[in-house]
Amino acid sequence: MAGDGGRPSEDRSGGEQRDRRGGPASRGLITPRVRRPAVTGQPARAALRAALSDWRRHAVAVALVAGAFAVAELLAAPTARYGAYLVAFAVWMAWFVLTAVEWLRRADF
Repeated sequence: MAGDGGRPSEDRSGGEQRDRRGGPASRGLITPRVRRPAVTGQPARAALRAALSDWRRHAVAVALVAGAFAVAELLAAPTARYGAYLVAFAVWMAWFVLTAVEWLRRADF
């Protein structure tokens, strides 16, 4: 059996053929293993509503963006405003990704 390249070996007792790992021989058929996610039973729209109902995530995002623009206005430099725009974009992307992950975790597709 060693070095047979994964070919099925014939069972001498007349039973079914086995591959080298001990499972039934596939006879050339590909049988993919399907991983099923945990089903929450929540439709997509209800899951989206639930994901968007996290007001703390929204409040933190707004506070970070407002703080960045407040600092930029205090510094009154063009680079500070550019930095505030970069912070606002990064916060928006983080908010979007966290909300999308939460939605996908809750939704039942």
